[in-house]
Amino acid sequence: MALLPQNYVTAVVSIGRRNPLNKNDLRWFGTGFFVLRPENGSEDRDAEEREYTLYLVTNKHVLEGENTIVIRLKRKDTDELVIIDLPLLIDNKACFSNHIDPNVDIAAVFINPEIVQKNNLNFYGYVLDTNVMESDEYIKYVGYEGGSVFMIGFPIPQMTVGKYSNTPICRGGCIARMDPDLMKDEKKFLVDIHNYPGNSGSPIIARPEIGSLKGTEALNRAVLVGIVNSYIPYRERLINEQTKEAVEIRSENSGLAFANPAEYIKETVELERKRIDID
Repeated sequence: MALLPQNYVTAVVSIGRRNPLNKNDLRWFGTGFFVLRPENGSEDRDAEEREYTLYLVTNKHVLEGENTIVIRLKRKDTDELVIIDLPLLIDNKACFSNHIDPNVDIAAVFINPEIVQKNNLNFYGYVLDTNVMESDEYIKYVGYEGGSVFMIGFPIPQMTVGKYSNTPICRGGCIARMDPDLMKDEKKFLVDIHNYPGNSGSPIIARPEIGSLKGTEALNRAVLVGIVNSYIPYRERLINEQTKEAVEIRSENSGLAFANPAEYIKETVELERKRIDID
């Protein structure tokens, strides 16, 4: 039985940059995923009759300092991988939006539909009103800790971004801490999952469950509940016995990662939607 819809995997892409000395040399360094925002006035229509706008979502720090990023998608007809350049800065004006809260490490980029149509691209996006669950609703199902989740992305991109494959890596874990004070003050929760450089911007997906504790309702569908932004390292100091000073600091992945809840993904997309309207 499949627990993760294949479309949820298709929605995730690796983010890279071109080598300024060789435009054909691509260097991958982060993860992003597509979301679909129902256009105003089409929310109440049947799914096939709705109109959507498409956005790429990732971390602020992934886009920081970049003038242009690249992503790869497959053509519908041939499965050929197509490199798409997305400018982030035109005439010194940003072509994306960051969430205004410094604790929320989320950015959104509007994807012009002409790019999709011109290249006949095969893509999927998490639909914001049906495939996304905000933290207050998620807590009603799962509680604060222990819920099983998936993380989809491209850890250590030089190893996981294939020349001919666009398939990301899926890893399993659980909600480690969803403390109300942490959520209120710092806008994040903790996930017990191994993520590495390249996973920045990876979506966190709630794993469907068929059973639940008495008095609670099982979450029987996969939904987007957050976005990874960093991991917590474990650091050990090696002390010189004679000088009693640190001579080396070793750092390891603790297996704990911070993620921003899904409601801030929605807020960031709305900021980008307003930017487009203004432009």
